[in-house]
Formats: sequence, structure tokens, C-alpha cells
Amino acid sequence: MNGPQILLIEDDPRLAHLLSEVLTAGGLEPLLAWTTADALQRVTEEEPDLIALDLGLTTLDDLAALLRQLRLQTPAPVVLLLPPGYDPQVLKALPPGSVADSVSRKLHPQVIVERLRTAMRRASAGVPMAEINLGPLRLDLAGKRALLHGHELLLSPAEFKLLCELARRPGRTFPNDHLLTVGWGTQDPPELEALHAAMHVLRSRLGDDDPAHPHWIRREPGVGYCLLPQNVE
Repeated sequence: MNGPQILLIEDDPRLAHLLSEVLTAGGLEPLLAWTTADALQRVTEEEPDLIALDLGLTTLDDLAALLRQLRLQTPAPVVLLLPPGYDPQVLKALPPGSVADSVSRKLHPQVIVERLRTAMRRASAGVPMAEINLGPLRLDLAGKRALLHGHELLLSPAEFKLLCELARRPGRTFPNDHLLTVGWGTQDPPELEALHAAMHVLRSRLGDDDPAHPHWIRREPGVGYCLLPQNVE
């Protein structure tokens, strides 16, 4: 199936099965995760178009931290599935914009799926991301600046493009050929050594002095490079 992917974070097998059937019938591809830990792993592996999270799986105290971590790993909108009797007013305490919508699980599955579709349409019509924040690293996409602990990093245009591409999907390994195109375009791209040199500079600027034990950028020999997810408190 080539339709948009919906990651369902749901521990109720009955509801997960019903939603999966309706999603499939509507040309969408359901991906299932039974715990929040599974979800974070699948977000990195599958790159879903939307995340539907059963609020019954986490406390409100943990929800904000989970949403921050999801934001670091994916631009996909998040829709909360509320347990019966849950007061949606409580969600006002969450950071603005962290949740695209909240839907009661008591609604008919087809109604829930339509709300998910609406959230995807709104996200696709939204404004581009202005910046990426990964712990102490901030990427100002409009100003083309990278700051680490508030200090601007001296990067070439190609190095900045590469860092931004890696930062959009922490935990994902990008192939060397793809990164060469990102950094230098499709017209007469340089040899692979240019990519390795640029990554060496990025590692140096980020303070990754030991390639064997990287904190930021990991190289997969013969494959590509990956920006490691950062813990956010």
C-alpha cells in the first residue's frame, strides 16, 4: 500500500483493529505500536504521516515530554485519542501547537478516521518549519544559522544543508548518495570524499572528537550518516 501512513499508538486490540480496518478501507496504511517506547522506535523506522496516540497509555505529566521527543524525531502531526470521561480542557496545559487535535475514543471509528484525515490536511497546508531544536543545538532555517549552546557554528552552505537534513530525522541513517545531492545538488556532485570531509567538519564543530563514541553524528561505513537523537528534559 502506498497511501499515507498512520501510526496508531494504542493498547486496546479491539479499537486498534477497528481503526486499522477503516484506515485500510480509506486508502491509508495503519502502523501499530502498543507502547510509547515502541512508537518512538517506529517513528524513526517508518516515518509516518500522522501519529494517533491513546492518552490512556501515558500520564499527563509524561505527555509533554513524549510530545517533545516526537517533535524531535518527526514533523508528523499528533492526534490524541481520549479515554471515555476524559476532560479535554486538561490538555490546555500542553505547549501550544504540540497537538493537532484530540478525539474521543467513544466516537465511531469512521468519524475518528475522518478527524485524522483533517489533521493531515491542515498539517500539509501549514507553514514550513522555521527552526529545529535538538537539545542544545538550534538550527535557524530562515537565517541559515546553527547555534550550539547559544554560540553560532561556522559552517559552509553545504555543511549547513547536511546538518539540517540529518536533524529533520534524528536516528535515521541517510545514504551517502542522498547526502551528496542535499549538500551540492544534482549538477556535477563532488566525489564521496567531499561528503566525508564535510561530516568531519560538522563533527568537529559539534564537539564530536571521538568517532568511535559519537554524541552527535554516527557514520555507517559504506552506507551513510545519522544524527543521533538527543535526550530532552
